[in-house]
Amino acid sequence: MIERTGKSRVILVRLSNHRGAKSLVFGSHSLINRIRRTLWVQQQLEEACGEGYLDIDIEACYEFVTLLNMRDHGELNGQPVTEQIYVHSKLMIVDDRWVLVGSANINDRSLLGDGDSELAVTIADMDHSVNDLDGSGTPEPCRTFARDLRQKAWRKWMGSAAVECEEALDKPALKASWEKIQALALNNSIAYDVVFNFIPRNSFEPESSNEINYTGKQDSENEDNIPATIWPILAVNRTDVPHNKINMPFSEVFWRKYHGKKFNNKYRLHDIKGYFTSLAPKWTSGEDNLIPYNMRLIAEYNMQKDDNKKLAIVKIDSSDMETL
Repeated sequence: MIERTGKSRVILVRLSNHRGAKSLVFGSHSLINRIRRTLWVQQQLEEACGEGYLDIDIEACYEFVTLLNMRDHGELNGQPVTEQIYVHSKLMIVDDRWVLVGSANINDRSLLGDGDSELAVTIADMDHSVNDLDGSGTPEPCRTFARDLRQKAWRKWMGSAAVECEEALDKPALKASWEKIQALALNNSIAYDVVFNFIPRNSFEPESSNEINYTGKQDSENEDNIPATIWPILAVNRTDVPHNKINMPFSEVFWRKYHGKKFNNKYRLHDIKGYFTSLAPKWTSGEDNLIPYNMRLIAEYNMQKDDNKKLAIVKIDSSDMETL
C-alpha cells in the first residue's frame, strides 16, 4: 500500500471476499463510502450529509484509492482453471519511507489491544535517497529498503507488464502511474470474466450473454445487468434448486458444459499480464449481506467408481434457499 501525504494515493491488495466487501465498499463507514462522504462534503455541509454520499459515483473514488485483487490461472486436464492468490501477511509501504509488516488486521479486534494477539514491526533503514515520486520535479526523501521492497513487489505482481509500467515503478504517485495500474487490473479482470463466469464480478450475466460488460456503472436500461450474487452465476431470488445445482462449479454437469462452452474462450487468458485484477465493487450489492448463506455450505465428498475422481456435493439449508 502506498500513500502520499497531501496527495493521497492508496493501493490495497486483498481478497475480494464476501466479508471483505462490507468493510471496503458497502458499510456506511467503509473505505469507499468514507471517501464518498468526503467528496460529498465538498459540495454540502457534513451535518446534512445523511446518505447523500451515495449520490457520488463509486468511480469518483478511484482518483484517491485503487482496490485490487490478485488472481492466477492455469490448465488442468486441458481445461482453463483459476484461483485467487491468498496472502495472509499484511504489508504497508508508505511514501517509499516506512515499511509496516505483521499479522494485525485493520479492525478493532486486532488494534484495540484487548482482543487478538498481534505483532507488527516498522522498518525504517538509514540508507536513503531522494526521488521525484509524483512527477512534480520536487525530490522527496526515500529510504532504500522501503523503495526497493515496493519496486520488487510491484514487478512481481505486474508480471510481463512491468516493463510498460516502468514509470509507475519509479514515480508511484504520478497520476499516469496509478491510472496505468488501474487499466492493467481492469483489462485482466475483463479477460478473467470472459472465461470464468463463476468468480466475483460486478453484474450477473445470463448464459445467453456473449459479451462482458465490466464497467463499474450500472445500465438501468438493461434488465440483465443486475449486481452479481455471492455465487455470480446465479440470479437473485431464484429457487429452482436442480437448475442452480448444475450451474455451480462443484457440479460435474457444470464442467462438461464449461468445457464445451468456455474452452474456445481460453485464448483470452493470453491477454492477462501479471496478477492484478480490479475489485468488483458491485458484487453482492443486490442481496442481503447479513444472511448466513455463505456460512451454511457443507461439502460432502463421495467416491465414484473411478477412484481418481471425487465429486463435491454442497448441501444448503432450506431456510437459506429462500434468499437465493
